[in-house]
Amino acid sequence: MEFPHVPDFIPLSFGTMVPTRNAIGIEFLRTEVETALVFARIASNNHNKEKKRRNVRNARRAYQTLLYFLSQFVFTDQQQHAMREKLTELHRQLVVLGESL
Repeated sequence: MEFPHVPDFIPLSFGTMVPTRNAIGIEFLRTEVETALVFARIASNNHNKEKKRRNVRNARRAYQTLLYFLSQFVFTDQQQHAMREKLTELHRQLVVLGESL
């Protein structure tokens, strides 16, 4: 599939460049998947049932958020590959933690 080119920055006034909605969105998704992976790792290493449950819930919520927003942004091949790897890892960790996805 061929993605249209979307610039990461657009010119403002006096040569100032500001990130585009697409670049900001992709950065949000990158941050969200990293945060979700941290929650999943904390849950998998936690013996306190309440803390484990809370961290699994947070990881699952982030996973659902990612799935919702993924189609709204245009990724380069490299970004798409990296996101797919992280989502696959997150999915695997959630399943190991007992989530049915």
